[in-house]
Amino acid sequence: MHHAFVETQEHTPASYYLNDYPKNLNLGDYVLKPLFSFAGQGVNLHPDQATIDKIDDKHNYILQQKVKYAPLVKTNTAKNSKVELRILYVWSTDENRLKPVINLTRMSKGEMINVSHQVDETWIGSSISFFEE
Repeated sequence: MHHAFVETQEHTPASYYLNDYPKNLNLGDYVLKPLFSFAGQGVNLHPDQATIDKIDDKHNYILQQKVKYAPLVKTNTAKNSKVELRILYVWSTDENRLKPVINLTRMSKGEMINVSHQVDETWIGSSISFFEE
């Protein structure tokens, strides 16, 4: 049976609907996310089978492979910041290829990227990145 919502690709974490995922997954390598969430609400970074079993509307959740963010941005504190760069692509029929149109750059120092409860940190939040052509 083909379970994947998004197959593992070179730059895409594997994701599975909670109502149809391979039972041999190492849950420690996955994050449990509601499909409709804002600012990290409802995200479980350390899901276990007992938590999954309690969810009634499993079709509204996914298990997504964890991304290991490197703290590579030097800041003026002892803790470096991590960066997640999201890029929205659209299909260009003129060029017959995907074309990047906008991005969202998110920075964090905690386990989750850019969530509102990191009020005691600096060098966190959202921005936009500029690229040379």
